[in-house]
Amino acid sequence: MGADKRKSMRERTSELEGMITQILTKLDSNPTATRPQDAETKAAEALRSLRTELLPSTTLGADVLAQHHSPRLASPMSEPEESGTANDNSRHFTNPPLLSLFDNSVLAKGNEQHELSNGELSSHVTVTDKHRRVLSALKSLRPSIGAIGVILRASRQSLRQWQDALRDCMGPAVEEVDQDEFQTTQEFIHRSLQSDSIPVVAQTFACLALTMQQLPGTFDFSTLHLPASPDALQDHYITAVETLMASDDGLASTLEGMSCLLVQTKYYVNLGKPRKGWLTIRRALNFAQMLGFHRLSYTQNDPTLITRRSIWLTIFQVERYLSLLLGYPSACLDAYVEGLFTDQIADGRLDRERFVAKIGIITGQIISRNQDPQKMTIAATLKIDQDLEDTRNMMPAPWRGPDSDLPEADVYEKSIMIAFLHNVRILAHLPFMLKSNTDRRCEYSRIAALESSRQMIENYHCVRHPARPLVAVCGVFDFQVFTAAMLLIINLLGRSDSVNETDIHEDSKDWSLIDGFIADLQLVAKGISSYGSNTVAKQALTVLEDLMKARDCTDGAGAG
Repeated sequence: MGADKRKSMRERTSELEGMITQILTKLDSNPTATRPQDAETKAAEALRSLRTELLPSTTLGADVLAQHHSPRLASPMSEPEESGTANDNSRHFTNPPLLSLFDNSVLAKGNEQHELSNGELSSHVTVTDKHRRVLSALKSLRPSIGAIGVILRASRQSLRQWQDALRDCMGPAVEEVDQDEFQTTQEFIHRSLQSDSIPVVAQTFACLALTMQQLPGTFDFSTLHLPASPDALQDHYITAVETLMASDDGLASTLEGMSCLLVQTKYYVNLGKPRKGWLTIRRALNFAQMLGFHRLSYTQNDPTLITRRSIWLTIFQVERYLSLLLGYPSACLDAYVEGLFTDQIADGRLDRERFVAKIGIITGQIISRNQDPQKMTIAATLKIDQDLEDTRNMMPAPWRGPDSDLPEADVYEKSIMIAFLHNVRILAHLPFMLKSNTDRRCEYSRIAALESSRQMIENYHCVRHPARPLVAVCGVFDFQVFTAAMLLIINLLGRSDSVNETDIHEDSKDWSLIDGFIADLQLVAKGISSYGSNTVAKQALTVLEDLMKARDCTDGAGAG
């Protein structure tokens, strides 16, 4: 086999054809022969070599493929069909029909991989030596059980915010656990980190990296006696998890695997790496579609379906937004969430989901417009703006009251979604705002973009409030608000000298907003400097401070 691997694909293909010809000739001369001869064995070895090179080490399990082709997602808890039914044989196909040509006793000989059932969406996870090496390296870097307890207590606020992503691996819901009663959750995490289930271990390490990322800047890591520095640990955790998820489709096609990809995306977005997050969420999107998540019913309250719907809507929202931010086309269709609006649901339990999905649909309209210059019209943009205004009226009722009436986790979610709404509006009007000085038809786009920019900055202060910071690190959010501040500055510096009293008052308020945003960035940069770095916040702060110095020098020269 070593010599085969060194041969070119063309040489091996020619050799394979010659061997198959020999087999057919021998079978024609001896039709009663049933045992494989030397030539057949060599052909099988050549086929296996080709399969190893051309295909990934594992493929989705049979039940995953069945779910992909079925009209609805099969429940993992459903009983197997009785033998003798029409579908009995289909359960034995662990590969697509073409790959079943390679499934025989000769090709299977010498396969030392171990198939483990994880009880989730994919019934087969192939554990290779590479997986074992990665797991061993990961487990050697896990914190002690005491350190995990300290991290949990210090990150209580972050845990509440990420509760949906962390619930499966973190054990009990955080709001149900008293500050002095973390023992159960702490032991649950410690057991998960020692588990032999690759998806469980990967998800737990990803969540641990995300939790460490969101620790307050005043947190003292020196007392934990970690096996490496906090930054190095987070990097090792995420890199190892990414290696595991990228090397095996069977791992990513479990519920833990899907959740793990979502946590990875959040980690990259917080780190200010939207392209990395986009690549990860696209991978999650591919598996979700293969597993039929986009076809789930919204009228049923089964806990498993609710979890999968939540995963799908998060993927839909994040993929749409990152595609818009990066200027890429979206791989999602609006039809994938239309069930939220067509199914007859009497209560208001899906108000939040409808609100999020509607913003995602409008985001898709902007993406479509930006991809086709022929659609870049003022009329289309005004239609998008009206849809955004209608969507604002769909905001869930609990979010319409003061923040003091909401739990902290809901305040965070509300603030992020409002920022999301306003940033989408800014991106919708931005192309025409920049033309407003030369084309008066674009004046409304300038006004709308500035209005949403002000709302973004005010919302940022709520999220970054020093008395109650809702998030420690979020690079993409920092960049979004920095863009809003730059739009205000461009508008202020671009005004003519002949402005009325109303404009002067508005300008003064805008400068105050920008000064407040700079103060927030200073607190963010100072708060994280002790254990990490937020490159986006620091770079944004440097640019804005330089602009303010230039403004002050210009004002001083003018006054002189």
